[in-house]
Amino acid sequence: PPLGLEGVAKIRALTDLPLVGIGGIHVGNARQVIQAGADGIAVVSAICSAAYPDEAVRALLETL
Repeated sequence: PPLGLEGVAKIRALTDLPLVGIGGIHVGNARQVIQAGADGIAVVSAICSAAYPDEAVRALLETL
């Protein structure tokens, strides 16, 4: 099951290893995943399923 932002924060507290959020991440929650402690995010669906992938990438980068 998804761990959510609380899960990301708990994992971050347990390790200094790189932590990547994956699954269900999009422009509306990407910043929160990073703020919860992830070092990076995987956003395949948010880009590949977008009508305009280049605009989706731009929006994600602006969000971060």
